[in-house]
Amino acid sequence: MLSLSLSFALVPTTVSVPKVTKNAAILTSKPVDASRRLMFGSFLLPFAAPIAAVVPFAADASGGATAGGAYLLSAKQRYNERVVAGSKKFVALSKNPDVPAIKEYFGDEQCYKDYSSAGYLLANAFRRSSSTAPDKLPSVQKWKAFAKEAEAIGKKPKSANFAGALAALDEYLAEVELPSAAEL
Repeated sequence: MLSLSLSFALVPTTVSVPKVTKNAAILTSKPVDASRRLMFGSFLLPFAAPIAAVVPFAADASGGATAGGAYLLSAKQRYNERVVAGSKKFVALSKNPDVPAIKEYFGDEQCYKDYSSAGYLLANAFRRSSSTAPDKLPSVQKWKAFAKEAEAIGKKPKSANFAGALAALDEYLAEVELPSAAEL
């Protein structure tokens, strides 16, 4: 019923396909033109499959979070403003240590919590190798030292010691290439 003529010349080939009518007993054949792509594709497929399995293709990957440092640069730009704003509020609070103002600063989502997350993320953006753990980075260590001092002030606002926190803040700001607390 099905006849297929293969020719290696570049001429169209025909395939006879049986046509079923309403009465299944009557079969007619109608020639259908087969394209060259179909013929050559089916002919070359057994040869192309093993080659495709061996030949490496270029990888289409993003490169990861720290590829080329582009992410780090954008992270620094993104978090710099938030860290500067949080640092300014903290320095202003240290100049006038009022207990209700300290409680408000550390209890408000937009103040210390945002400052804390932006400060940690900015410190983490100062990495030289993606394999280095964040806790091993000098900038993260200095942020954690400042955060420890600042959170102690938040827990006991009546006995606030801003001197140690401001010194730790200056060390952190120097590590992340921002102006010191006195210059803010």
